[in-house]
Amino acid sequence: MNEVANMTDAEVLARKQLMRAQAYGVGVVSILSLEEARSWAADCTWPDREPADVLDPAKVTDREIMRAVYRHWDGGLSDFLEAVTCA
Repeated sequence: MNEVANMTDAEVLARKQLMRAQAYGVGVVSILSLEEARSWAADCTWPDREPADVLDPAKVTDREIMRAVYRHWDGGLSDFLEAVTCA
């Protein structure tokens, strides 16, 4: 039987998120963390992107956002995840 067919939308979304996180090699990145990262990145200056573009996953991928956090957040991705998890 198809396991996904018995899952709620939230569970399917969580599974997709986990698969994305594993692809990044960063562990579990919650949906809230990605939203926070996207919001933070939209507040930053991007040489080739408008803030509205950064908020749109079709224009800037989750991977690009997490890469930006990794490179530019003081303390890197692990400190960012800790900050949004403890907030």
